[in-house]
Amino acid sequence: MKIIFFDKNKELCEMAKTIPEIEVKNCDLSKIKADAISTASNPNFTFGGGIDAILKERFNLKKGEWLEIQKGDDKIKNVVLNITVDNELITSKELIRKAYINFFNVAKNEGWETVAVCGFGSGIGSLPNSTVIEALREAVDMYLTITNQGKLKVEIIGVNNLKLDKIDNLKITECGYATITECGYATITECGYATITSCWYAKITVCWYATITECGYAKITACGTAKITECENAIITKCWVAKITECGSTKITECGYATITACWNAKITECENATITACGYAKITECGDSTITECWVAKITACGDSTITECWVAKITECGSATITACENATITECEYAKITACWNIIALYSSGTADKVFFADKHKSEFEITNPYKKTDYKKCFLNKFKEKSDGKYYAYKFLTPEWESPINSLKLKYEVGKEIEEKCDKNVKEECSCGINLASLSWCKRNNNDKNNIYVKFEFDIKNAVVPNNSDGKFRVSKCLCVGKI
Repeated sequence: MKIIFFDKNKELCEMAKTIPEIEVKNCDLSKIKADAISTASNPNFTFGGGIDAILKERFNLKKGEWLEIQKGDDKIKNVVLNITVDNELITSKELIRKAYINFFNVAKNEGWETVAVCGFGSGIGSLPNSTVIEALREAVDMYLTITNQGKLKVEIIGVNNLKLDKIDNLKITECGYATITECGYATITECGYATITSCWYAKITVCWYATITECGYAKITACGTAKITECENAIITKCWVAKITECGSTKITECGYATITACWNAKITECENATITACGYAKITECGDSTITECWVAKITACGDSTITECWVAKITECGSATITACENATITECEYAKITACWNIIALYSSGTADKVFFADKHKSEFEITNPYKKTDYKKCFLNKFKEKSDGKYYAYKFLTPEWESPINSLKLKYEVGKEIEEKCDKNVKEECSCGINLASLSWCKRNNNDKNNIYVKFEFDIKNAVVPNNSDGKFRVSKCLCVGKI
């Protein structure tokens, strides 16, 4: 795009010639031919003096909005309404630079080939000629950066409806409604309503209502009400009311009232009143009054008054007054006054290791049935009671083995035979979740943790006196002796 700088001020034009990327003409408006020209107006667009008065008379300009395009004539086809002074007719280098770069950006977006500007601020604004040229030089540099011409990369400031594509390591500030795509390592600040896509490792700050997509490893801060999607490994902070989706392994902090969905392995902290869904293996901490759903194997801590649903195998701690529903195989600790419903095979503990209640129920029954409720009794007895069969009063558990009947995990490769008893040294330290001994588990635990479809499931009989149950077990324990019953 050709930029023509024209002015009747000869000294100003000579100074403008130091900018080699533009064409300079020491003339009046009548000598200019271009696709568009910019006004130099106040915010009310009264067109009271200078170049504005001439443009109004020639093109019959009407009051309008900033950067509105009005019809020109055969020589100058379009007129863009622009602001170069405030309501008190005072200006600054920053305001002049903003006027120049926004006009250039409109021209780029419109696809115009030739545009014309005069010396903004040198007349009514009373700026020194050198300041006007400094503002013009900075605006031209921004335009060259936006259009990715040459190696120059300057900070882009205050550009409305900016469109950027495939330019790395940019600094973008106060650019509302921008569309920024594949600009890795960008620093994007105060760009409200922006659409930011595939900007890996970007720093995105105070971009309210932004739509941020596929920005892996980005640092996203104070972007309230933003839509943040597929930003894996991002750090998302203070994005209130944001919608955060499919951002695996992210760190999400102080995002109150956010809707957080399918963020696997995320660390979610201090997000009060959030709606957190399908965030498997997440660490969810201090998210009071939140709704937490389908967060399998999550660690949920200090989420008082939350509603926690279908978080199977979760570890739920210090969630006072929470409503906990359908959390199969969960370990629930220090959740005073919690309402626990339909949580099959859960273990509810205080930090002392004693059970408050252990619920075992048939999940297929039409109503939830509590059986074997214990009050502050032995944790081991509570846990192992679900392995006791009513038909013969004996205790049975399971392992998954290789097709050769060997343990796929134990380095000793113990081999098992139907009808034979096996004995091993067993670690009695209940603080060790996985240690030496013959490890047995519920059948559901075996199916969850078996990653080889060729492995087989085998049933074992054991005596509870030979069993060690780790604290907060998710279904696995170990024994010193057991009898191989057979394949199931």
